[in-house]
Amino acid sequence: MASELRALAAVSAIAAAAMAYARFATSRLSPGLPRLAALFPVLALLPFLPFAFSSIHLRTISAFSLVWLSAFKLLLLSAGAHDGPLHPSLPLPRFVASAALPIKLVDDDDNNNKKNPSTSRCFRPDFALSYVGVRRVGGDARGGVLRRVMATAMTLAFVTGTGSWLFFAPVTRSGLDRAIVAECEGVVAFLEEAGWKARLVPS
Repeated sequence: MASELRALAAVSAIAAAAMAYARFATSRLSPGLPRLAALFPVLALLPFLPFAFSSIHLRTISAFSLVWLSAFKLLLLSAGAHDGPLHPSLPLPRFVASAALPIKLVDDDDNNNKKNPSTSRCFRPDFALSYVGVRRVGGDARGGVLRRVMATAMTLAFVTGTGSWLFFAPVTRSGLDRAIVAECEGVVAFLEEAGWKARLVPS
């Protein structure tokens, strides 16, 4: 566990430095090939960072965050996408957090609508009026809804079955599921031991 904490600190520092470089480099270059060339070292570095962990959980989470999400965010930045989550004008801490973490930052002002857009939509008049204006649908509309429900159910069944066949079968054959369970048990044992030690320390 101590080695994993050291790896987490090292990966966090490397990722933060890489994202800081990405911000400063792209702030001086125009979108397109110049930005993509400047970001190439970062894009080439990210796939190697998850291998710093021996823990399956940390390796999987870091791979999803850094190799998948961060890479796509940086590619959008290189293309100059206006609706992307990153922009060189963002403050450095905000840029690094948004680039390296699986989060989407919003403006932290006093406007409740911006702080919680999902809640603000619930309290908008047109949201409430949409319930008032609901009418019963006719037979043709009900048939269309039924077809969409059936198509969605069949699609979910196909995706679930295919995913189980392609993902879970290799996992169970390789014994990775047992390794994951053993890792979880080790984490629980570590936390229990730390809790006992904390209680034994005199106040």
